Amino acid sequence: MTQTVRRFSPCGPCITLGPLTKETAKFYCFASKYDGRAKKIAKTGAAHVEACHSCRDHTQTCYPNGYMD
Repeated sequence: MTQTVRRFSPCGPCITLGPLTKETAKFYCFASKYDGRAKKIAKTGAAHVEACHSCRDHTQTCYPNGYMD
């Protein structure tokens, strides 16, 4: 299963950046879902690959209309 790089968004669901291609000690490298180019984002509290409670595809989160209810 391909892991997806995400960035936390305080205003709604996390932003999906693209599929993870490589992981280093400091960065997640991914192919941008918008243009397919290789990009990287620093591993911080905002960047993650596992679904959190703010992610659309988290098992305990419900976004029936695209927004948290």
